Amino acid sequence: DGGLADFGHPCFPVDEMLEGLDRVLAAIESEAALHEMGRFMTRNFLLRLLEVRLQLMALLRADPGLLDEPIEAPLFVAGAPRTGTTLLHALLAADPERRAPLGWELLRPVPPPDPDPGRRARDPRIELVENELTLPQTVVSGLLSIHVYGARQPKECLSAMSFSFRSEEFTARYHVPSYERWLFREADLRPAYAMHRLVLQVLQRRMGRARWTLKSPVHLHSLAQLEATYPDARVAITHRDPATMLASLTSLVAHLRCAHIDVVDAAALAQ
Repeated sequence: DGGLADFGHPCFPVDEMLEGLDRVLAAIESEAALHEMGRFMTRNFLLRLLEVRLQLMALLRADPGLLDEPIEAPLFVAGAPRTGTTLLHALLAADPERRAPLGWELLRPVPPPDPDPGRRARDPRIELVENELTLPQTVVSGLLSIHVYGARQPKECLSAMSFSFRSEEFTARYHVPSYERWLFREADLRPAYAMHRLVLQVLQRRMGRARWTLKSPVHLHSLAQLEATYPDARVAITHRDPATMLASLTSLVAHLRCAHIDVVDAAALAQ
């Protein structure tokens, strides 16, 4: 990517990145059973993560003060999946005094968004991200009716964690039980939250301090790490009947995986 070659930084050791990358690559290759289109989309997904990781580290070396950018009192929506988190997040994000990161900003945050609304609306990254987010919807019928994805839509902030390769984004897309065991039982998630914070710092670097409204069910697994990263955070937790939630979540994950593999065992997925 433009001659960049260093995936690490003293605050973001490359060994931490490589541990997650090695584990997810091994699991995808040996367990995920991707079809040809699935391999194509996965290759592009992983290359985008690596490209942006390079860009983030290069930006941090060029602008060391970036880490001093304050992220003040962020509000997180962190209920279980399929409990109305997207609806609540959209409602809270409608507050003109607050800011919710958009899909294109989370997937391609470098360089920091232009403060001019007109130039920002014409950013070429929007089309790149729109193509990436809508491709699975064209491969799998019905996905769009379950969950809306788009470059200009507010998006779950777990995408910022994926640049550390410690993210549930991989476990949702792929059948990767060995990576899933490592992520939930062994992995240190502090690098993922450090990356999450860095992405927010990049996004507000040129546009001024923001009152962030963020959302992802993944934070329920790691509220201690979230609080350590954002001591003044507030968390809204939504609720829904567990049986109904489970059926809805199984349907969503099954559709996501159908974009990458030929057969999904929904009963096993629910289990």
